[in-house]
Amino acid sequence: MNANQSQPDETGAQPVQAQTRKARRALSRITRELTQEDLSQAGVQKMLVEELERAEEENSDLESFREKFHSVDKDLSVSNQKLKGWKSNEIISTACIAVGAAVIVYAIEAWKTQPSGWMALVVGGILTCIGIVAKVIPL
Repeated sequence: MNANQSQPDETGAQPVQAQTRKARRALSRITRELTQEDLSQAGVQKMLVEELERAEEENSDLESFREKFHSVDKDLSVSNQKLKGWKSNEIISTACIAVGAAVIVYAIEAWKTQPSGWMALVVGGILTCIGIVAKVIPL
């Protein structure tokens, strides 16, 4: 994949191109100022009503997109907060297991001088158990 392409967020997701609004070429060169005489013609009135209806329909579509955006934005914020808590739990449990295991290994050397050996073994065991419990029980 080259640098210009971005990977989809999910496995199997396909990027979708946004629809671009196409200009109306037939009406692009018409002057936009309308006089009272122009406004009194039935054809102009029909075109204005049609354009108004199109704009109202597009507005209602955009309002539904706004509602969907806010809903998804709120869900994303909640998910990010949950992820922060999960990361914190992972860091704490991993640190407890690592320090507990290191203290247990140190207990072998400290066993020569009692009560340091027993204390190191107990503290290492407690830290390791706390780390395992923190992994098993989610916050």
